[in-house]
Amino acid sequence: MAALDGAPAPTETDPIVYGCSRCRTPLFRHKHIMDTGSAASQSNSFFLSEALKWMEEASKDTESKLYCPSCNARVGALNWVGVQIPGGDWVSPAIIIHKKAVDPRSTSITGPPVVGASAGPPRLEAVAKPEARDSAAVAAGSSAAAPASAGAAAASAGGAGGVGPA
Repeated sequence: MAALDGAPAPTETDPIVYGCSRCRTPLFRHKHIMDTGSAASQSNSFFLSEALKWMEEASKDTESKLYCPSCNARVGALNWVGVQIPGGDWVSPAIIIHKKAVDPRSTSITGPPVVGASAGPPRLEAVAKPEARDSAAVAAGSSAAAPASAGAAAASAGGAGGVGPA
């Protein structure tokens, strides 16, 4: 996962990163979400407390749409004048991210994954197979093991003594 420009490394208190739901590019951290009260928390959007570096191009206009910097999917809108949020409060500037356009993911190694996040890469114990270790030991062993393994390979190919099927 690429680092977020201007965002600190994940910590125990802020282990959640929101990424584009289409390409999973990290866009912002949970700490960037503005606490707008209970009425606004029921809405379909997050309101961010500050503009981030990837929003630079969109921030040149008074009102603009926000697009993922990697895949160009629309993720929200920016309005420097502000908007009225559910509950009647006014937020200015309004940096709006559509909840359906982003997915939360846990960046914590030891903590539980966020619901809906991928399980991540397989653990090393699941990848290492005993057969691979044994064949590596045989290959590194004596030269007498080579003819025996070659004969075993020919026998498993369907023929006895290297002779094809009759």
